[in-house]
Amino acid sequence: MALETTTCNPAKPEEIAREQIDAQLASSGWVVQDMDDLNLSAASGVAAREFPMARGHGQANYLLFVDGQTVGALEAQNAGHTLTRVEGQAVKEGYFRLRDRINELE
Repeated sequence: MALETTTCNPAKPEEIAREQIDAQLASSGWVVQDMDDLNLSAASGVAAREFPMARGHGQANYLLFVDGQTVGALEAQNAGHTLTRVEGQAVKEGYFRLRDRINELE
């Protein structure tokens, strides 16, 4: 009698990271939501997953809101990668993309 084997699709690194980040945000008091279900009144601190930025600029991994106001964005990076070489550019570009996207939503 032959044994049937099944293969499990292991989680992608991005999925594992998202689960870990979600857990860390939740343990810090943030309510983590998908963009499709975004409710900024759900809690004082809301983290929106995969928030679309201004057209042509992709998505922020997480956009953070406190009392309905945007306070920051999280971009996940591979373990061991430092951001020092791109942080200035990322801050400048991120601000303008975020500002443009929020203006589109208003």
